Amino acid sequence: MVGRKLLAWINDKAYMEHDLPAGVSGRVGLWSKADSVVYFDDFRVEPLAR
Repeated sequence: MVGRKLLAWINDKAYMEHDLPAGVSGRVGLWSKADSVVYFDDFRVEPLAR
């Protein structure tokens, strides 16, 4: 997150950039669709290097 801008990378590759209508703070969640089983390995949240 940079202000209201959401940036996401998967395997060091830019995956998503989205402007949110309002700022957010405090939590990160992972979600999978339907009845799937998903394993997350090496999930990290890191500060954006400026």
